[in-house]
Amino acid sequence: MTELLDLTPLLNPRSVAIIGATADVRRPGGRPLDYLQRFGYPGRIYPVNPKRTEIAGVTCYPDVASLPEVPDMAVIVLPAAAVHEAMAACQKKGIPAMTVFTSGFSEMGAKGRALEDRIKVDARAAGSIMCGPNCQGVANFNDRMVANFTSAVAEDVIPGGGIGFASQSGLFGGILTDECRRRGLGLGYLVSTGNEAVVDVSDVIAYCANDPRTSVIAGYIEGIRDGEKFRVAAQVASDAGKPVVMLKVGRTAEAAAAAASHTASMAGSYAVYRAAFRQWGVLEVDDIDELVDTAETFDRIRRMPRGDRICVLGNSGGVGVFCADKVVGLGLRMAQLAPDTVAAIEAKLPGMGSARNPVDVALQAFSDPVSVGSHLRHILADENVDVAVAVFGIQRLCVDEMVEEFRAAQEGTDKPIVVAWMGGDPKGPEKLKAAGIPTFTDPLRALKAVRKLIEFSRRQPSFGAPAAEGACGAAKALVADHVTAGRKTLGEHASKAVLEAAGIATTREVLVRTEEETAAAAEEIGFPVVLKIESADITHKTEVGGVALGLGDADAVRKAVAAMTERVLAARPDARIDGFTVQEMVTDAVEMIVGIKRDPTFGPTVLVGSGGILVEILADSALRVAPFDHAQAEAMVKELAGYSLLAGARGKPPADVDALVDALVKVSALAAACPEIEELDINPLMVLPEGRGVRAADGVIGLG
Repeated sequence: MTELLDLTPLLNPRSVAIIGATADVRRPGGRPLDYLQRFGYPGRIYPVNPKRTEIAGVTCYPDVASLPEVPDMAVIVLPAAAVHEAMAACQKKGIPAMTVFTSGFSEMGAKGRALEDRIKVDARAAGSIMCGPNCQGVANFNDRMVANFTSAVAEDVIPGGGIGFASQSGLFGGILTDECRRRGLGLGYLVSTGNEAVVDVSDVIAYCANDPRTSVIAGYIEGIRDGEKFRVAAQVASDAGKPVVMLKVGRTAEAAAAAASHTASMAGSYAVYRAAFRQWGVLEVDDIDELVDTAETFDRIRRMPRGDRICVLGNSGGVGVFCADKVVGLGLRMAQLAPDTVAAIEAKLPGMGSARNPVDVALQAFSDPVSVGSHLRHILADENVDVAVAVFGIQRLCVDEMVEEFRAAQEGTDKPIVVAWMGGDPKGPEKLKAAGIPTFTDPLRALKAVRKLIEFSRRQPSFGAPAAEGACGAAKALVADHVTAGRKTLGEHASKAVLEAAGIATTREVLVRTEEETAAAAEEIGFPVVLKIESADITHKTEVGGVALGLGDADAVRKAVAAMTERVLAARPDARIDGFTVQEMVTDAVEMIVGIKRDPTFGPTVLVGSGGILVEILADSALRVAPFDHAQAEAMVKELAGYSLLAGARGKPPADVDALVDALVKVSALAAACPEIEELDINPLMVLPEGRGVRAADGVIGLG
């Protein structure tokens, strides 16, 4: 794992050199100097250009060596072929941090990749904190340090604030900056990481998490190269109590290919990203609006909801019904107001209104804001309410009075208030935001922001489980023996031996070679039995006719051997048959699938889902990055649509969920302990009735 970098020289430098500076503020080389001057950067600025002696009233130097001091950071705005030499000059001077605007590196193919590899190796060897290449630069608006060439600040000065933003797309960073400016939001940091040769999004997350001025960390990512580093950064943010909100693109194969050509980013499996985000407490959003809405909400609100019960207060019954639909659709609950609350609201409500959630104040919003404020305070005082969402449309009258009522209500509660202000006086939202109340123009956007507040307050991040002393030692030894022997795929018998060594119970069974041995083994185990083909060349036995269930006597077993051999060889004439497994027939169990797959970004992952022959049809699964603890394993199981089967649906006894959870933790420990295991499939894992445990009825391990 690459260590997290201290970005202080990059994001809070005492002095900045601009290599390739120009007087033309329309060009990337001209904007950093212009922005630093216009924002009032208090540090020293050193333009470097051998063709100029002065730019914008600032002395210009011919080269890095002639600078009168060692700047903390250098901005490099030169052609790609000249970047390496410029970096070497900076390193010789002792400049600790660099930002490379230049494109033409790994995003452009093999030739550019070779250039980038060269500067990456040299930068890391020298300990240089390099942002880029192929980036739009960095900005610390709180300290008025803007070494960036985004057009978003070409005309306006962006105020500092509590939002830290990291983006692998330069333009996307500019879009977010412009949106913050439009909304009157303060932005603390803007870091365009580009190709991430050295500095990456994880470094920015950790730096912002440790900055007391930052309240929320937002990001746009196409792909993460170092999953372990991202995990550590997420843990730093979690320990600091700072929400991390990510917009992950490259979710589809087509978008992933586009990401690869954009910043040479490997998007990886989106399912694994989602699992990692959920596991590590990272909030994921789906679009630009939701990213900014969520960041704004966390920046303005310092109080977190205790639950998911929403009360909607508005001036339209129709909009209230719309909101009720959306609340439920977002997985939240409409609060059931206490009788005392309903009575108190009814006492001051006009006849055409409704005191039940969603509360409709009707025309009272335009004539009696004091009563509306009273309704809101009663709602917030109700123990059945966790969040109040005020939804008002075409509000042009009593605007100042309404804002004051909302502000007073907020001061008197520890519960969040979020407002949707549709149409009406545009000064209403401005004044509400100035009062620290998140305000949106669409109730759905307001409710989505509330959902993120609730997700954050409910999060139970898990950053790995400490391995017990000697855990998986026997399993590791078995796996090592197979690797030494050059085996790539372990058949059922060998795979189950590894599982048993890891503490995961398997079905009683015997591996035999001949027809007579199968019959004798069946007699020993007890009828009925299951017969399976044993072949390292066959992963899915049922697809080639390699499984026979419910064999009730020795004669049935013998016949099954002959018929199975014929079916398997007809389907897979190239397969080597190593024998047959005679296995106890497990009944009254819920069939699950448990698996391991090694992800190139995040390492070993563990999956659990509805198993048996319907696994691909149902596609019901949950995923986590290994290793994890019992709490995460339990959460995985409860995410499944098939959890009701485990809980005892339709009069059936509940399954042994505790044993399933324990098995998942052991599989995750096995995955973390044995990097040689590329894949594992346990299908099915039979979950017996409560108190009777689990049994791995089949298994195959792929080694790397």
